[in-house]
Amino acid sequence: FVSFPDSGGTWPPRWKLPENLLQVERITDLPERWMSGPSLFTSAMTVRTALLQKMQPCFAVGESSGEDLDLWFRLSECSTIALARAPLVAYRTDVKGSLTSHHLPLEVPPFLERMRARALSDAMTAEQCKSALAMVAQFEVTLARYAIASGRRAEAWKWLFQGRQAMNTRRWWLSAAMVCFFPGRMVKDWQRWRVRRTAQVVDIYHAGVES
Repeated sequence: FVSFPDSGGTWPPRWKLPENLLQVERITDLPERWMSGPSLFTSAMTVRTALLQKMQPCFAVGESSGEDLDLWFRLSECSTIALARAPLVAYRTDVKGSLTSHHLPLEVPPFLERMRARALSDAMTAEQCKSALAMVAQFEVTLARYAIASGRRAEAWKWLFQGRQAMNTRRWWLSAAMVCFFPGRMVKDWQRWRVRRTAQVVDIYHAGVES
């Protein structure tokens, strides 16, 4: 996808598509790929009808956050994903009143809890199990950072302990140092910088696709 800020004008705006043949990446381990950088985009997904029929119910009843990701990750456990490296969809950002504009997670979302349960029940291959548990652990590290930023250091330690699957990563140990030594305000500023930096990486990625 290619992102555009909401300007209140005609939608969607025009943008250039690559003239050469599309480069397609095969993704066999979505959690691992998800942690490494931009991967799939919900509004640009196509799935075979027969495969979706096997995944019923497609979306968890009563959930309004992460239910689409739940479906994509379950699909990835039984099918290879083909990622076309081309910005075929426009994504509108900075929309006033967006439900996710100011949402900060306070706990592990249900779809990740279900992913962890599938991994621990041997419903995945060894490689899928390893990357799924790592992804859940990294989310728990993120929750620890949000807790530090809000001044809840005891809760931050709880999330770091639960995310100990990620203890072999620099991010886990940096987060532990944040709990011990960093003021909450500094952690909050760090998180904001990380979000901006991620957005810049995505923009660079799209620029490379379009060049």
